[in-house]
Amino acid sequence: MEKEHKVERGTSIAGVIAACVMLILLIAVAGCDSDPVVPTPTPIVVPTPAASPTRIVLLQPTPTPPPTRTPRPTVPPGPMLPNPLVSVRTEDLAAPLRSVVGSTYCAPVWSATVLPATLALPVGPLRGDLLLEWNSSGTSDYVSSTGIPTYGLPASYTIATSNDSTDGRDGTWRQVVSVVGNTARTRAHRFPFAGARWVRMTVTGVVPGPLGNRLAIDHIDLHDAANGTDDSVFFMGDSITVAAFTRCPASQPSFAALVHEATPARFPAMIDGGVGAVNSGYGVSVIQD
Repeated sequence: MEKEHKVERGTSIAGVIAACVMLILLIAVAGCDSDPVVPTPTPIVVPTPAASPTRIVLLQPTPTPPPTRTPRPTVPPGPMLPNPLVSVRTEDLAAPLRSVVGSTYCAPVWSATVLPATLALPVGPLRGDLLLEWNSSGTSDYVSSTGIPTYGLPASYTIATSNDSTDGRDGTWRQVVSVVGNTARTRAHRFPFAGARWVRMTVTGVVPGPLGNRLAIDHIDLHDAANGTDDSVFFMGDSITVAAFTRCPASQPSFAALVHEATPARFPAMIDGGVGAVNSGYGVSVIQD
């Protein structure tokens, strides 16, 4: 009985030893693997910095500089220089035409039905320009509206000067003004006259009206414009202006006559620009004409 027990103990010890050897071999085999397994690295989480708060910038509008003002021309102070009436050698005019340069207005002194019609005026010597203003007072308005009749207005005409004429017909003449399509009942023209002795107006056409082809001019004023034409007045207005500045006998003394009475060296040129039944809007629409 004792011998049998020893064998069983020896068998058990041998099994334990065999198991240990097997475990060692398995460990060795595992350690000699040609493709070692690379461990997967654990990702490192880098904290993202917090975003900066959005900065709002308010843009201020660029200020616009004020517009540059155009400087107004300054007129040096001083007395207004006169442009008085000039002398006309009336003895060289036919008697019926002498009053065309006299002091009576509103009578058709220069009247003609045959065109061209010419009127030559002998003028005293001047050192500078001449201002010629003609007036046809048979028509009331300065410029008549469409359909309103006019009476004897010159539609086309020329003005010429002569240094050597002896009677208003002969001599050499130089044209200084040419007008076509006129519809105004009074106008003024400034032109060189130094050295000249005669001025001549020739009418070649008349505005059609109740008088037919008849020219009717009642007065011509001649002003010395050597100092300019500052002493000239254009009266714009309505029918009241028409009546006030016609210079007809009922309206005398005229504005120019009153100025001349107060200051004998002056006799302003007058243009009656009145038009019946108009207002200030009309004046604005034609002020540049």
